[in-house]
Amino acid sequence: MLSIPKKWGLFVSSYLPLYVLLLISFIFDVDIKLKNFFENLSVESMYAIGLILLCLLSVVVLSRLIFFKKGNERISIPDSYKTTGDNVISYVMTYVVPMLSLDFRSLDSILINLLLFICIGVIYVSNNLVYLNPVIALLGYHVYESSSGKIIITKLRIGQLEALKKESTKVMSYRMADDIYIYKKIREKE
Repeated sequence: MLSIPKKWGLFVSSYLPLYVLLLISFIFDVDIKLKNFFENLSVESMYAIGLILLCLLSVVVLSRLIFFKKGNERISIPDSYKTTGDNVISYVMTYVVPMLSLDFRSLDSILINLLLFICIGVIYVSNNLVYLNPVIALLGYHVYESSSGKIIITKLRIGQLEALKKESTKVMSYRMADDIYIYKKIREKE
């Protein structure tokens, strides 16, 4: 089960594409002289350092909680599934894209976006929306809802899940949070 700090970590990681885009925007917009970057710490250099740290934190969180997480239970596939892909698109368009307007030279803009980020985070964490993460989708994972209301995160497509269900083939399952599971195909040892 995910603790509150881990849920916040997944929330922060869901903005990884935004951090990368803001960092690219920052690099093209500011005349960066690496030699003086750390000598004269300005709001701009602190902004860049913050974005780099957020990128690193996001990679670590996703690696530990999704990508390198091994299943702890072998299960037969119990339900039928439907895709929830439109939820991720809605999340990106509603919350990530507007933050691209962030002006890193304006303290007001940074504070307003930070407050918005925190408000969205509180909603994300309190409603257990850890599966709404565009990075997971970008890396080939699919998010499905089962007929029993469980959220499944897996690299398997719906057709593969249905085929494995018909064959009574088991998958590795890891319970990530209340009614949120990661399914991974069991690798056969050669």
